[in-house]
Amino acid sequence: MPSSSRRQAPAPSGASPAATAPRRSPRTPPRTGWPAADLAVIEQEAGACPFGRVTRRHGTETIAAYTAQELTAEHARLMDRARQHQDAYFVRLAGLAQRAADWADKVRAAAHADAVHVQAEKARARITR
Repeated sequence: MPSSSRRQAPAPSGASPAATAPRRSPRTPPRTGWPAADLAVIEQEAGACPFGRVTRRHGTETIAAYTAQELTAEHARLMDRARQHQDAYFVRLAGLAQRAADWADKVRAAAHADAVHVQAEKARARITR
């Protein structure tokens, strides 16, 4: 048995297995097979009007959606630069940003589909009790 696996202590006599199951925090996502993930983006700017901002995202689906949104915005910025400077390099970078945004959106869709399946299984289990 690998040393990293956890063993659960046997249930005391008369206790139900559910009473001894490990508790999940309220923020714990459904068990979809996707890793638990948290993202914090820290933005700071110095100058005449300095500012700082922290953007937090929790969960694979939410992080992937945020990533796709940011990459789509970066694609638009790069295309603007390409038009301003008539530079094919910006067009190539914009294409890469769009491809990465598409990948992030596919990850979001897959995570969403898995979460929907988990929720459907939970609903079916409640109905058949």
